[in-house]
Amino acid sequence: MTQLEQLNSEFIDIIKHLFVRGTSAFLIIFGRRETGKTDFSLLIAEILHERSIIEHFATNIKIYNPPFPIQHITNLDDLRLWAKDTPGKKLFIFDEFGLSLIHI
Repeated sequence: MTQLEQLNSEFIDIIKHLFVRGTSAFLIIFGRRETGKTDFSLLIAEILHERSIIEHFATNIKIYNPPFPIQHITNLDDLRLWAKDTPGKKLFIFDEFGLSLIHI
């Protein structure tokens, strides 16, 4: 049994609802260090991919051997280009956003 098959169907329905109820969704996942925020965001992406809700994914997280195509984007110019040139629904996971704010 895969990790997704082990998830509660009500949890999956909530994730689906968040991303199909409107034209866009903006979520912030925050918490203490080392509590699984990044893993949780990647799990959300995996659910959305598995359920064919979103087809295009990108992140600034360095992922080795992703289970589905995820583009690695680490700068604003590339993010803008990806968002503009990629048709349809897409998801960008911005990891360590708080650290990026400090450097502005």
